[in-house]
Amino acid sequence: YPVPASEVLQVQRPRADLISYQVLDISGRIVQAGVSEQRTISISVAALSPEVYVLRLLEWERQIAHERFLVAR
Repeated sequence: YPVPASEVLQVQRPRADLISYQVLDISGRIVQAGVSEQRTISISVAALSPEVYVLRLLEWERQIAHERFLVAR
């Protein structure tokens, strides 16, 4: 949340454990990636162009979530 995002995308998770995330553009290219151990992950999208992206969450190299979101200004 919020969707659409303009500066920061917040992701709420049910528990705090090590997770990695990837932001992919519409062609599937990874444009941003990181790791977090927090229940709420804050992902800066300020440098991304306004368009649709995919957020992929991975736990132990296994995908656990896959959601589209929009960056809008």
